[in-house]
Amino acid sequence: MKTTAQKIIGAGCVLIALSQLFEVYSTSNTFDGMRGRHNVDNAIQLITAQKMNWTDPCNFHDKGSGPIPVVLMSLGRSGSSVTWDTLSALTGERNVAFEVTGGNPGSSKAFFEDLAEDEFAFYNWTVQRLCHIQTRRPDVNEKAGIAGFQWKPFM
Repeated sequence: MKTTAQKIIGAGCVLIALSQLFEVYSTSNTFDGMRGRHNVDNAIQLITAQKMNWTDPCNFHDKGSGPIPVVLMSLGRSGSSVTWDTLSALTGERNVAFEVTGGNPGSSKAFFEDLAEDEFAFYNWTVQRLCHIQTRRPDVNEKAGIAGFQWKPFM
């Protein structure tokens, strides 16, 4: 049974999260949680231009010296971008978690088919991808509390 203090703390956490969601919603014209604050398009272009090869060897930052690697799993249009934006804002500097495995069943199937055919992709592709996001993506820095990607498990 929860004490009154635990209930008050829980309610406070919910209010903080709701205020963050409202702030994201009110500053974003696309409700993706980022366009109102940062220029995500420039970050995407920069990442694409650099052609970050996530199959290259990679080492995570030392424990406590960089953002925590996270995979956000969600189904469909569940508000995962806003959830990520809120979590990243509450833990440090905001960043984007892209839908790496695809945002629908067709793109998810294509991702995993390409993964199976890639001779340089490893069985631990999630770990490799997280490492590259944490250490090499230009829009993720030391001030971020979390860094990662979205996985919508259609497959």
